Amino acid sequence: MSGTLRDRIVQGVDREHLVRIIEDSLDDHDLVDVAAGCGLLVEQASRDELIHHLAGGFHGNEGISEALTQSLVRANNEIIDQVQSMAVSELQRALLDDHSELVLAKERLIVALLADERPEVNAMLKRFFDRHSSSAEASDKVSEQSEPPKADWISVELRRELEQARQERAELMSLLKEVRKLLERTSSLAVPEPSEEKPSPQERVGLFVDVQHIFYNARNFYGRKLDFKKLMEATTKDRVLVTAVAYLVLSPDVDQTNFITMLEQNGYSVREKLPRRRSDSLTLSDEELPMALDVLRRAENLDVAVLVGGDVDIPTLSQRIQGNGAKVELYGFPQNTTEDVLRAVDRFLPIDENLLLPQDYLPKRVHDTQHRAANRTGLARGYMNNQRRGWGSDVRGT
Repeated sequence: MSGTLRDRIVQGVDREHLVRIIEDSLDDHDLVDVAAGCGLLVEQASRDELIHHLAGGFHGNEGISEALTQSLVRANNEIIDQVQSMAVSELQRALLDDHSELVLAKERLIVALLADERPEVNAMLKRFFDRHSSSAEASDKVSEQSEPPKADWISVELRRELEQARQERAELMSLLKEVRKLLERTSSLAVPEPSEEKPSPQERVGLFVDVQHIFYNARNFYGRKLDFKKLMEATTKDRVLVTAVAYLVLSPDVDQTNFITMLEQNGYSVREKLPRRRSDSLTLSDEELPMALDVLRRAENLDVAVLVGGDVDIPTLSQRIQGNGAKVELYGFPQNTTEDVLRAVDRFLPIDENLLLPQDYLPKRVHDTQHRAANRTGLARGYMNNQRRGWGSDVRGT
């Protein structure tokens, strides 16, 4: 190792760095041994004089360079072994920590890195020494207060490389976006070649909307309400609408007559679900048909089942529908749609402002007594008369 290390020190380390390496690595006993081995007179030489003498003869005297290198290897054997036993990624993380054991080793760390023969480590050191050599004259004019500590140069260099890598990544991502836009424009302008094949039959599609789930999420994320007409238009474009069902949980405190009328006028079948009073608390009836089972029953005669929102188990429901040969599309809010759900469906379409009504959602806070009395009069389309209507029966016989 000493021969390889000596060559790397000769090629890459200037005298200034070599002085600091010797000073940080070798004690007085080591210096005397090296000097004596090279035939130098050391009785009257101070430590600094001896260090500078050895550093001055290192690049031109093979005997001094060999003896000094062997002494540096012996003195730094422990840190050399430590560096060479670490993965490059682990070594980079350690060097980025100003308080790590390696960074605190100061100039001894240079010997360990020079002794490492991995290309990644060699390239890192070469970039540092190249920059140091080109900026040495300018750095001499900088005051000591503005200079970084000697032990921090590796950390500074790695941070600089990391920042450069981030900038390069940002540029690549920007370029990739431009390429994607170009491909989209090219694809939209491309004229399809005439085909003699018969046009494929239009897909049969069913639309299933969990009204409560969509209502609260649209309010929370956008302060708006869903435009059910636009939703149906987006769903049925170039396809045949077989069924459109809106699943609605009625509340005894809210008159939803006008809302239900709007849904029916836009082509939706409304399937109500009424809460039932048990032990002074409102819960859902056990015998009411769940939305998921109703969707499965209707999806048997569809090519595409479009689910809009839904607190049901989407992955399980999607698997069952796909098992019957139909595709599953999901309209939802990206803010609360999980990766499991995205992987389970054939297509995910985000609900954004294009599918929402333009007016802001203004929650009603306190109603006057007369208004609340009017609401209770038309309570939930027959709820006060103890009518029981679940998912199994549509509103108004639909």
